[in-house]
Amino acid sequence: MNNTIRFKTVLTKEDFVKASRGYLLSQTSNQVFGVLLVLLILGGILGLLRNGIEPSIFIFVVLATVGLVYSYFISPAIGASTISQNAEWSSAYNWSVSEEDIVINSRAVEAKIGWALFQDFIETREYFLLVHSENKNSFQIIPKRVFKSTDQEGEFRQLLKARFEKQHKPFLARNRLLILFLFILVVVNVFAMYILVANR
Repeated sequence: MNNTIRFKTVLTKEDFVKASRGYLLSQTSNQVFGVLLVLLILGGILGLLRNGIEPSIFIFVVLATVGLVYSYFISPAIGASTISQNAEWSSAYNWSVSEEDIVINSRAVEAKIGWALFQDFIETREYFLLVHSENKNSFQIIPKRVFKSTDQEGEFRQLLKARFEKQHKPFLARNRLLILFLFILVVVNVFAMYILVANR
C-alpha cells in the first residue's frame, strides 16, 4: 500500500443529506427504534381497520408516522441545508492521508490532523464517515467518488480498518443499554399477554 493516499473533496448539499441518513441508519439503536416504531404503526393501523376509528390510536399512528418521517427524511435535509450555506463546508479540500496523520489544505488553510481526532469510521454505499472522538454524532464526510480507482478506495478502506480495528468493542459491550431496553420490553409484553390470557 502506498505511504500516502491523496484525493480532493468538494461536498454538496446532497452529500450532507445522504451521509446523515447513512449515519443514522448505521446505528444499531436507530435501527431497532425504527423497526419497533414501524411495527407499532402497523399494529395501530391494523387495530383501526378491525375496531374502527379510535381517537387515541389514530392520534398515535399519525404522530408516530410524522416522527418517523421527520427523523429519517426531513431532519437530515434541514441540517444539510444549514451546513451547506457555510462556504467553508462546500469548499474544495485536498487530503493527504497516511498511517501517521492526515493533512487537509485549501486556499484558506492547511491543517495537520492526528488520528486521535477520530474514534471510528462508518462505511456506507457512497461514503466513508470519520466519526469524531469528542462528539460521536459529528463526522467528516469522504465521498467514494473522490478516489481515482477502486484500488485507491480499497487502500483507504484498509488503512481505516488498520487504524480503528483495535478500538472496536464487541457488540454486547457497545449496546448494553439497548439490550437492557429490549429485555425489559420483552418482559413487559410477555406479562401483558399473560394478563390478557388470564382474564379471558
